[in-house]
Amino acid sequence: MRSLNKKGDAPMILLAVVTLGLILMLGFVFLSFRADLTNKSLQYSKLSNSLEFNQKYVISSVKAIVKEMVKSEDPGIMDNFGKEAIIELSDKYNYNIKGQGNLFGEIRNENFAFDDNKFEIKGLFVTSEIGANSAKRVFDLCLEFDINGDFVKNC
Repeated sequence: MRSLNKKGDAPMILLAVVTLGLILMLGFVFLSFRADLTNKSLQYSKLSNSLEFNQKYVISSVKAIVKEMVKSEDPGIMDNFGKEAIIELSDKYNYNIKGQGNLFGEIRNENFAFDDNKFEIKGLFVTSEIGANSAKRVFDLCLEFDINGDFVKNC
């Protein structure tokens, strides 16, 4: 009688045992996972909404500053493309809101361009903190206005 080749029996049994062990471990992980992802999701959503609010606040502040500068009745206010007027008005609109970033510092340091009814600042940021989570959004701001100081479009 011929004997069969039994060299593959040990690896096949070992493969079956390892597979069964992995299946049991995976089942245990699925059954024991009880993390509350709703709370974390809510925190991340609040963080994202706060960043969005802070960015819109910065953009709205620039729109209000330019609008007031153009509507000003002082004829000399447009000297040097209105930079001095923008710097002066920016102090009026700076409410030191947490997370407003560096807009008013950049304006104070004259790191902006305002010419041909276009207002531009590069490297602005806003921040947000919710619990132990914090985030920072960096963006460039470029807005175009008409001769009345009304916002026309992003450039």
